[in-house]
This record gives sequence, structure tokens and C-alpha cells, in this order.
Amino acid sequence: MSRLSLRLAVTTAAATAIAASVALPAVAAPHAPHVPAPRTAVAITKVQAEGPGSSRSARSLDAETVTITNEGRTSVNLKGWTLSDTALRHTYRFGYVTLRAHQSVVVHTGWGRNTARDLYQGSRSYVFSKRHDTATLRDKYGKVESVKTWGHR
Repeated sequence: MSRLSLRLAVTTAAATAIAASVALPAVAAPHAPHVPAPRTAVAITKVQAEGPGSSRSARSLDAETVTITNEGRTSVNLKGWTLSDTALRHTYRFGYVTLRAHQSVVVHTGWGRNTARDLYQGSRSYVFSKRHDTATLRDKYGKVESVKTWGHR
């Protein structure tokens, strides 16, 4: 075989190898199936919409409550979480609140002094409709953690 023929053969073989590697479809390496991030065990466990009496009285506003419970085994920091309604479009943002395992906190609509068990939104009117509404609890990233709906439209 002449030198020219040998060069042509080597060049052809190299070109064929490059073309084959480019033309073949890429095969993805096997991977684990998508596993969603674990949800927290924090839930809206009770809603008392529109307390008794006048809608403007402090006592009535403080009686409108949402109970949020950590049903899990580890503490959860609620800083940046939100509690909102559907009907009146009101949103309450949690400050520095940590719920220990199996601990509950009651969120009142009206005014008061925040404690480990009771938080106050500082609203001068009801947040939730007694007839029909939805309370939604979202984490600090906006992911829905718990929903409680009552009544019907």
C-alpha cells in the first residue's frame, strides 16, 4: 500500500469515527426518579370564622381564629410563612415563630399581645367569611402547606 493510500485510509477511518460519534443519539445515564421534597407536617387544624357579636368589637375580632398545628416530630420555623383567605384577599405574614413538635398556635384576627400560643393580625375587620371561604397556609417559598375550606358557592 502506498503512503498516499495509507494516509487516505487513516483519514477516512478517523472521519468515519468522528461522524459516527456525532451522529449517534446521546444516551442519558440512568438516574433516580424525581423525588419531591418532603412536606412539613404543619397544618391548619381549626378555623373559627367571624366571632360572635359586632364585627367591629375587639372581642368579636379576637374570637375569629385559625389554629395551626405542627403535627410532625421536629420544630418548624414559620418566619416568612403566610396565612391567607380567598374571599376577602387578606394575607398575614408570620414573624419569628417556631412551632415545636405537636405544638399549636392560634392566629387571632384582632389586636393583642403576641405570645408563644397566640398571635394577632391587628385587623379592624373580619378576615374570613362565615358562609364560604378558604384559609391557605404557605411556606416562605410560597408552597402551599395546608388548606382548609368551608361552605360552598
